[in-house]
Amino acid sequence: MGGYLNEHFVASFQKVGTFRIVNGQKQGGNVAVYFCTPGGRVLHAVAGPVPPATLLKEARWVISTWDLGLLESKGVGGRSRFTTFVAEAHSARMRQGGDPALLARVQRLLADAPLPRLAAFYPIVWEDLLNEKVSTVPVLEGAAAGATGGGRRRGRAPDVADEGQQERLQDALLACATRTPKAADIRSGRALNDLLRELQALRSSRLRGPEEPLHPDLLGKIGLTDNPGAETLSALALFAREGRFNWPPLLCQDLFAPARERFQAAAQMAVPQAARGRLSPEGLAGLHKALAELERTLYVASGLGEKPTVLIQGSRYLRQLTEEVRSLPSPGAASRLAGRASPRGRTVAELLEDLSQRGLCFAPAEEGSALAYTTLYKQLAAYGTAIGNAWDPWE
Repeated sequence: MGGYLNEHFVASFQKVGTFRIVNGQKQGGNVAVYFCTPGGRVLHAVAGPVPPATLLKEARWVISTWDLGLLESKGVGGRSRFTTFVAEAHSARMRQGGDPALLARVQRLLADAPLPRLAAFYPIVWEDLLNEKVSTVPVLEGAAAGATGGGRRRGRAPDVADEGQQERLQDALLACATRTPKAADIRSGRALNDLLRELQALRSSRLRGPEEPLHPDLLGKIGLTDNPGAETLSALALFAREGRFNWPPLLCQDLFAPARERFQAAAQMAVPQAARGRLSPEGLAGLHKALAELERTLYVASGLGEKPTVLIQGSRYLRQLTEEVRSLPSPGAASRLAGRASPRGRTVAELLEDLSQRGLCFAPAEEGSALAYTTLYKQLAAYGTAIGNAWDPWE
């Protein structure tokens, strides 16, 4: 038995309970054997002392199940198929019958919830199956062996809160990568940013997707931004790039023409200054003065019987302008006015790393770049699907 265990397993020992030694004789205590994956997930367990032949039989069953499970779980979806295989192997043992009562109870636990973390599983075996108490009290001898309390209170194992965290992140990524987004969600950058967030959540893992190359011409048509919530260019960024504002219908009326023209004149002076990081006090004051005139005109318009929806739309646009003007003196104003940055990377993996390091995400598609956005989305989705299905049996 020892030769087989040394050939196929790496043995370790952990004291999780206590016992007493009185007059040289051991009183109390118990033992359990756990057969685990290299990453610490329980494939099988033997609760309580058993004859060497029984332990050898169970060890052989574990190796056979492990080898067959790896063979059956090759390719896409390997992680879930291996888990299912292990659960079915325990179920088959239960149907076959003939195992001792404690071993049958272990089979039931692992058929219902296969491959648990050892730290989460051993308290269940130790306390529920063996009726022992998990304890950190040292072995007591002689007169000091009267009480063995003071051990660890029964409850959740230390890493239960993190149980399966990577698997949950992979499942979330797989769900995101396999859905079919609307064309508008791709053009707005929203679908790409959803994938980006799920991929970045697994950035610290060892999981890697295929070496998916990116064509430089493709990246040249992709825009980046530091504002993940922006599905369109900000009002001032649009003016900085195209010299115009997307005024809502209310603010396009003749009533607003004088105030609107004054604001555009002020923007022509202040926005280029802010884009260079040299906004003057006069330029900022001119914007605030023109905004105040627009606000007064809006108040007049509210008493002229305009529809509430039209008034709300106009009011929201002015609030947006006010917030953007207030942020112009900030250090990041120049990059926000630029609205876009250029992506870098020869592969999808390099692109994701670049975006993570620079804190950027995908900006909305410009005119004529919708095809590039769709192509990049498909590459990101393929990369995400591969990572979502990736499985390392040795972890």
